[in-house]
Amino acid sequence: MKSDTLSDTMRIKRELEAQITKKSKTEYLISFWYGGKRYRYSNGKVIDLNLSPNLFPIKERIRYAEVLCSAFTMAIREGWRPIQLEAEVTIGSIADRSFKQEAGS
Repeated sequence: MKSDTLSDTMRIKRELEAQITKKSKTEYLISFWYGGKRYRYSNGKVIDLNLSPNLFPIKERIRYAEVLCSAFTMAIREGWRPIQLEAEVTIGSIADRSFKQEAGS
């Protein structure tokens, strides 16, 4: 499959390739692309793993993030895929929801 842009090439190349991403200076996420969407996870709940690296002492977090990344990589190799939600969130839908909540208060 030939891509028209470098961005598309990079996205296709990295699809389903779990990697550690920094959420902040001291917090980590596992992120990857699938079906043209980016997925980010801070724990292993979706792959039935009770591991949350950001709950550990700061000096130990990267080590546990590496374990979590490996677990996602193994789950993906075994056929696990993230659930793709069909509902799209737009600025208008968020504003409408906020307005309805304020009106009901």
